[in-house]
Amino acid sequence: MNGENPILLHFLGMQGVAHIAKVATFVLGSLSANVTATRALGQSSIRTISSTSPDDLRRKLADGTSLNAAEQIWIVDPATNEPLRAGDRSEMRLNKLCHRATYIFLVRPSDGKLFVQRRSMLKDYKPGYFDPTPGGVLGYGESYELNAQRELGEEMGITDAALEWCFTFHYSDEDVDCWGDAWQAKWEGKPEDLDLQEEEVDEVECMTVTEIMERSRKGEKFTRDS
Repeated sequence: MNGENPILLHFLGMQGVAHIAKVATFVLGSLSANVTATRALGQSSIRTISSTSPDDLRRKLADGTSLNAAEQIWIVDPATNEPLRAGDRSEMRLNKLCHRATYIFLVRPSDGKLFVQRRSMLKDYKPGYFDPTPGGVLGYGESYELNAQRELGEEMGITDAALEWCFTFHYSDEDVDCWGDAWQAKWEGKPEDLDLQEEEVDEVECMTVTEIMERSRKGEKFTRDS
């Protein structure tokens, strides 16, 4: 599924949303989609050390100073998703090694909108981009389910929402190679009610799938794997 937004498209099919034609047009004509969800800045001064420069990010990955650089994660076979070994997160990013990650559709039941993050400028992948799915890279020895529970609690402060497994998929492009596990959770509330993880999430907005597609088409940056 190189270049497409595989899990958002699958989510559309799961929900039976009547926007398939729009989605197909988007996939064919605007494959570099991205979304934003920002939180009022005036938070931790730690963000001042970050940079949007790709060269600067690669330097931080190489010298081990990027966010969670030494975290031990699964390195897996790109063809089968079979675990191969443990590896540093920075090694995975620098060499585009295949790994595992979770993607969570956090849905507001009253209007069907998704809670969409804006990734912090400290992130080692697509800093500052909108991300329609909270989630993260699996730690070494961690299961998909435990990771989804942990990431939803850490990034969004939600610990009481039931998680429902959706599907597993492989995604690869010029920046990332990943076996993803998609989950869905429902939570009724406003973005300002969330307890966001400041190091990883700048802000959250609620968007329909149509809004995500339209804003992406207009040039706002959304993570392509989600």
